[in-house]
Amino acid sequence: MYNYNHLYYYYITAQFASITKASEYLKISQPSLSSQIKILEESMGVSLFIRNGRNIELTQKGKIIYSFCSKMFKETDGLSKFLNNIEGENNELLKIAVSDQIERPFIAEIIGKFMKKNKTDKVPKIILSTGTHESLVTDFNMGEYDLFISHSNKSFGKRRFDTVDLPVALIGLPKFLFKDGKNYKNISSFLKNNQSGFIMPDDSFKLRDEIDVFFTEEKFRPEINFESNILSANVRCLIEGAGVAFLPIAYVKKEIKKGILASYAPSLGFWNHQLYISTKVGDGAQKSSEEFKMLFLEEVNINSVS
Repeated sequence: MYNYNHLYYYYITAQFASITKASEYLKISQPSLSSQIKILEESMGVSLFIRNGRNIELTQKGKIIYSFCSKMFKETDGLSKFLNNIEGENNELLKIAVSDQIERPFIAEIIGKFMKKNKTDKVPKIILSTGTHESLVTDFNMGEYDLFISHSNKSFGKRRFDTVDLPVALIGLPKFLFKDGKNYKNISSFLKNNQSGFIMPDDSFKLRDEIDVFFTEEKFRPEINFESNILSANVRCLIEGAGVAFLPIAYVKKEIKKGILASYAPSLGFWNHQLYISTKVGDGAQKSSEEFKMLFLEEVNINSVS
């Protein structure tokens, strides 16, 4: 799977035919942009550009890939133009980076509440980027992002971060979690009698490691119906009745509230899945970053530990 942000950076660079102009438009450094494109070229195994002095030209394969990117980002461009033409637009920019191991709709919902909470003429323009922790943390430390939310706290250097505990529960359709409308006596009883199978994160995910440890402690080998590196796909499968899953309750709070899904867990969850949130200090978006962080902590309803 190719990194969405890398493809977008390539798309913009191809439009400008210039690393300098593209980096100015994207508001990132030229070395960072060149590095992201190089990573994309290596992941695809093709050369996308021919360097010709200060200018760059697309290779033949680069032109084909650009045509695919154009289709992908056409609607995004339309949305950006619409937002940029809104009367009284605020010039403040808030750049948020989020690890790809965090459920995207969960973050999108919080962003929506953040924008709704602020007055229309005071909402900063938000750019949301997702990717691996390793690909984002370096750029965050270089000042490319105002706020970073990740499943890992590695390589933050001296930057302060808040730790957020997300209780994990067994999630599924009510008919799968309750026997004759009643709770199972304990999780061992459920695992022994469960016939629905499990929906799992990709084995590269920290959450998957935590689930595997839990199954090992229970001496249980799950039947896996579906696994994915996109947690929103897992949630969709839960709603469709493809199985049950261990997930942070915060990721499916809305579905549980509506009665679409149910949760089964001890009062504090089976364990805590930890996320980490850090903001850039001393920049123009610091106030918005702190406001977003506080809203994030409120939404997960968990106290932060610095």
